[in-house]
Amino acid sequence: MIKKRFFKKKISSYAWGHFVEKYVAFCLFFKGYKVLERNYKPKSGTGQGEVDLILKKGKTLIFVEVKYRKTLSSSKEAIFQKSLLRLSKTAKVVAAKYPSFDFRIDAVCVHHFFLFEHVKNITM
Repeated sequence: MIKKRFFKKKISSYAWGHFVEKYVAFCLFFKGYKVLERNYKPKSGTGQGEVDLILKKGKTLIFVEVKYRKTLSSSKEAIFQKSLLRLSKTAKVVAAKYPSFDFRIDAVCVHHFFLFEHVKNITM
């Protein structure tokens, strides 16, 4: 007997990443965050990096890096110093457009079965 696969086509890692980012945005919305932008891309050649989510809560802008791996420890290890530097450059440029707001950089580490840990105010 031939077994049928549940999914006929494998989802690309790019599409899966977008799905996980939407999931995180949905969960954080119910924690009181307002989603301002997803997948913000600055102009090329500026040395700035892409921001997965830009959120607002009160008078604070939150720039979120989302990482999905099979284990929590490996998703935390996937956040590199170089990507944080690029993210902080982008955060400073975007935050300048909102002078009355404070800003911080967070990370959301998603692991198997869509459990996640929200790490607030990560530093380099």
